Amino acid sequence: FIGVTAHWLEPQTLQRQCAALASKQFKGPRTFSVLASALNEIHTEFNIREKITRTTTDNGSNFVKAFRVYGHVDENNNLAPAAEIGKVDNDEEKEDEETENADVEFVEAGAILDEDDCLEYQLPKHHRCACHLLNLVSTVDVSEANISSTVYKRLSRSSFAKCTSLWNKSAKSTIAAEVIEDKCKLQLLRPNDTRGSLESPENKEKEPLLL
Repeated sequence: FIGVTAHWLEPQTLQRQCAALASKQFKGPRTFSVLASALNEIHTEFNIREKITRTTTDNGSNFVKAFRVYGHVDENNNLAPAAEIGKVDNDEEKEDEETENADVEFVEAGAILDEDDCLEYQLPKHHRCACHLLNLVSTVDVSEANISSTVYKRLSRSSFAKCTSLWNKSAKSTIAAEVIEDKCKLQLLRPNDTRGSLESPENKEKEPLLL
C-alpha cells in the first residue's frame, strides 16, 4: 500500500491543515517507476501538481530513485549547455535558417506540452523523512557499531543497564513514577518491539533502544 496525505497552511489564519488523499494497493514489484506513476496519478487527480512544494518520503531506495529520475530540478542545479564547437558568419547562419524554415510547418506547441500521456512522470522536489533516517541510525548503525567497536559496546551495555534499572523502578513503583514525572516533567518511555529494538547477531537477544 501507499498512503498520501497533504499538509498546508491556511492563507488567512496560518493554521496548519491536512487531508488524506489516497491509500492505494500495489500489485507486483514496488519499483521506482511504479511509485512515480502512482504519485503522478494522485497529483493529477486532485490537480495539485503545480501547488506542491515538497514531498516527504522515507529513505527507501525506490523512493529516492523515483525522485532522482522524475523529480523537479532547481534551476541552480541545471547543467550549463555545452559550448558550440563551430560558428558561422551571421549571413550564412541566417541563410541556412531561411532555407530550413521554408518547408517547416509551424504548430501551436502549448496544447501538446499540456497533454499528459503518462510516458514521463512529473514529481515535485523531494524531502527525506528525518525521523526515518534517525530510526535507521538507531537500529542499523547501532547494530553494526556493537559488532565493530568494543568500546561502543561496553559503553552501550553500561548505559542501558542504568536505564533498565530506572525503567524497572518506575514500572514497579507508582511513587517512583510520580516522582520522576514531577521532577522531570515527563514519563519514561520503556522500549518495546515497536519502539526501537534490535537483535544481536551474537546471542540473538533483543537489546532495547531508547528512541
